[in-house]
Amino acid sequence: MFFSIKDAEEEYDYQTIITLPKTGSEFSFLLPEDAPDLKTNTPYQWSISLICQQSLDPNDPTLTGVIERVESQQITDN
Repeated sequence: MFFSIKDAEEEYDYQTIITLPKTGSEFSFLLPEDAPDLKTNTPYQWSISLICQQSLDPNDPTLTGVIERVESQQITDN
């Protein structure tokens, strides 16, 4: 699977190949520690493409979405 994430100006651009597990229908993925940090309150477009042949092809199935990092807020009990 090919994974990419970029901002609107394409100043932030991270790409990697992820090997999917052979069994199961769910998996998780964390950006590695050496990946640039995502800025707060900035939308990023992510995409994943299933690589169906030996290399990525424009006709491979692709999903896209938007993610935004927000500052965490502490929850207090009253």
